[in-house]
Amino acid sequence: MFLYIAALLLSVPFMWELEVFLRANHLLMLTVYTLLALYLAIVVLLFFRFTEKKIAPFVVLLGYSVLYAFIIIRSRGFDKKIHFIEYGILTYLTFSACKKRASGWIRYALTFFIVILVGFADEALQYFFPGRSFDPKDFISNLEASALMVLLLFIVEKYRLGKK
Repeated sequence: MFLYIAALLLSVPFMWELEVFLRANHLLMLTVYTLLALYLAIVVLLFFRFTEKKIAPFVVLLGYSVLYAFIIIRSRGFDKKIHFIEYGILTYLTFSACKKRASGWIRYALTFFIVILVGFADEALQYFFPGRSFDPKDFISNLEASALMVLLLFIVEKYRLGKK
């Protein structure tokens, strides 16, 4: 989790050049949608294994996945879509890292709080780099991504506990 956060924050100065390169070569949206499709496929596959071929959890996870994909795809701007990927992964990693430190609702709250702090630091750091700026809408995307992933983790944990 800490390596991921470090990579996320250290990439801030270089993302502008990558965006310019991808945009100039007409690859920006193709790259974003490819990453988005890969991310959603991994999320579905990771959590699909918890359904154990039962109808109710399968329907819930499928419905959630469709909603999650719809929210991400409908978000405006490629950077908002990338924030959903970045902060969805960060939320999952943080939740996993908090497993031994907290349980129950405290684990969900701690995960969300840590991700919010990292999201704020990410946006605040951008203020100091040319071509970048603090964008409250990006921060809101971070919050939404984290909240959606926390909800998904709650659903999965509910079904996981129910199968024991």
